[in-house]
Amino acid sequence: MAYSRNPIFLGMLFSVFGLFLVLPNLITFFVSCCSYIVIQIQIRLEEEFLGRQHGEAYTRYKERVRRLI
Repeated sequence: MAYSRNPIFLGMLFSVFGLFLVLPNLITFFVSCCSYIVIQIQIRLEEEFLGRQHGEAYTRYKERVRRLI
């Protein structure tokens, strides 16, 4: 991808934030915050794994393409 290394996670974050905009209450706010935290953890774990698997090629890709937006 040319714009985001994690387009699926980005879409998930937009969906959860959209849910909060449609139903703005404490529960959806809490779900949005928790989703953001869990997705950030997942992304970092995957990046660590991909760095070990692909080495320098993945490092160059990370320098070229942003994590989310």
